[in-house]
Amino acid sequence: MDDIRLPYKTGNLKLIGAMGLFGACAALIGREAATNDRGLILNHLLEFSAQGATLFYWALAGAALLFVLLAALALVKNNLSKRELVLTGTYLEAPKNGISNRLVRVQYSAITDLVLQQVQGIQLLKISHTQGKLTLASSMLPGKEAFAQVLAAIEARVATQGGEAKV
Repeated sequence: MDDIRLPYKTGNLKLIGAMGLFGACAALIGREAATNDRGLILNHLLEFSAQGATLFYWALAGAALLFVLLAALALVKNNLSKRELVLTGTYLEAPKNGISNRLVRVQYSAITDLVLQQVQGIQLLKISHTQGKLTLASSMLPGKEAFAQVLAAIEARVATQGGEAKV
């Protein structure tokens, strides 16, 4: 069986979109904070004076800017690190999670269970093995076809290595 190597990272367009969305939110909420002269009542539970409401708006704008910063850092990390999913004849190797650079190597013979889940349109392959668990997300691969290719390859390789795990 040939080795399969696929990039395993969030798409740049998603990160740029997140930066744009949260940047726009920060600008709109910041403008509201800068021009605020009224109090604020939230769901009849919290009541703010004009000064308290202004502070609340600035806090929301700051939180939105924090998300812009996090997306920018993720974009830089995406383009500076070589994160990939590798399937060889005897093992698979992937980042421990979506943000980690630490690689986990799992021998196909050590895989005890494969579970396919779908959460809000994202497919997750949960791999249980003798050393722990590893989850592969379809959103971190180049496309749905790549995820289907990975799933089929893992199932086939587990079967040839004497494993019992199937999705």
